[in-house]
This record gives sequence, structure tokens and C-alpha cells, in this order.
Amino acid sequence: MKKAAFIISAQAENKVYRFDKNGVMCLVLPGTDMLKCRNKKKNSSGLFSCPGGLLLDESGLLFVADRNNGEVKVFCLPGDAITASAAPRKIFELEQLAPGAQDFKLRQVYCYPNPYRSNSGAPGQFICAEVGIADSLEIKIFNIAGELVQAGTISGGDYQVSGGEYSYEFPVNVKGLASGIYLYRVRVVKAGYPAFTVIEKLAIIR
Repeated sequence: MKKAAFIISAQAENKVYRFDKNGVMCLVLPGTDMLKCRNKKKNSSGLFSCPGGLLLDESGLLFVADRNNGEVKVFCLPGDAITASAAPRKIFELEQLAPGAQDFKLRQVYCYPNPYRSNSGAPGQFICAEVGIADSLEIKIFNIAGELVQAGTISGGDYQVSGGEYSYEFPVNVKGLASGIYLYRVRVVKAGYPAFTVIEKLAIIR
């Protein structure tokens, strides 16, 4: 079996990290937002809420005690050939981080769905930034007259892992916006690096 070390982060961060035999972080298991969990609102980006213990068995399965949900989650590590019959419950297959995934650089910034259609059944509209790990992100939304209509910030620890990349998501308050075209500006900051700013368009159709 491949050697690996696992660390449960502080409860405020709510993540489990895997490090390879050289001490390099190679995998992140993201937890649900704890406030949303207490309010009984599902967050599909998270796998657990408040991990309380870990067990790696001889077959390569990782068991995580999901304290706030009163469950034990089972994970199949990347590259391990484990079938569903190896455990009496659902097995989650984990993604390996892409090489250099933590590196602070602009990969892509986009909005989805775009346009947002109120009759589409979509849960909302989100501004997404794939930039590695940042210190903070500032998001501002302007109407075509240049007036600020929404703003918010994301802390560097509030990232998600998708497709092997780190990403940040900002939910647009579509209920507070009329149909039309808007400009959104994303400013990303990390100590020791030049900040960068991206300006794009989003549309809302009612």
C-alpha cells in the first residue's frame, strides 16, 4: 500500500488533507459549510461536516467520522482499485490534485449559468475563479450605468476542489437584480504576488 499521512484541519476550516511520503500535499477532502449544515441546508460541494476521526484500513479505504451528520463516510483513494463490495456502504472516489494546483496564478474566471434564466430551475448563478490558493477575493457587480449593485469577499480558506483544481465560488443574489446585462469584477490578492483583476459580463433573464 502506498504510504500517506492524513491530517484533520481545524474545525473552522473543516477539511482533511493527505500528504505523500515526501510531505507534499496531494489531496484535499472538503467539508460542508458548518453553518449551512446546522441550518439543514445541503451543500453539494462538501463531503462531511466536522471530521472527528480517521481510519485507513488494509484494503486502502479511508473512513472519516462525520460528526455533525452522525455518519461514517468511506473514501477510495485515487489510483486504488477498490470495488463497492469492499465496504458495506457508499464509497466516494476522490480526485487527485493537478500538479501545481496550489500555485497562485490566473487559470479562469467565469459565471454559470450565464445567462441565468429564472424559469430554468437552476439553483442560482455563481461567479467562479480558478486561481490556485489566494489570500482573499473581492467581487463587485455593476449595472450598465456603472452603479455598484452587489459586492462581497471570499477568504482564502473558503476554496473548493473540483477537477483537480482549487476554485472559489461567489453566489450572485439574482433575486435582487432585474433582467439585464451586468459587469462583474473579481480582484484576487495573495501576499508576495501582484494582485490581478478580471472583468466579465453576466446576464439575467426573467
